[in-house]
Amino acid sequence: MEPMDITQRPFKTILFGFAFSPSLEVNILEITRIAYYFNTKLILLHVGAKTPEKSATIEAILKTIEHPETQPEVS
Repeated sequence: MEPMDITQRPFKTILFGFAFSPSLEVNILEITRIAYYFNTKLILLHVGAKTPEKSATIEAILKTIEHPETQPEVS
C-alpha cells in the first residue's frame, strides 16, 4: 500500500491516546500503518505515569513497525 498523495490527504496529524493494555502492540502497529497510508504526522499520547519500563516497551514496539519512516512523536 502506497502513502496517500500529500495534496489529497484528509488529515495532517493523528493523535493516538493509549494505555498499557494487552492489545497495545497491535494498536500501535495498526495506527502507524494508518499514519503511513494517510501520510500524516503521528503523535502517541500515553495517559499515565512515565516509567523507564514503559518507555522501553514503547521503544521496542516502535522498532517493529512496518514503515520505519513513520516514526511517531511519543508524549
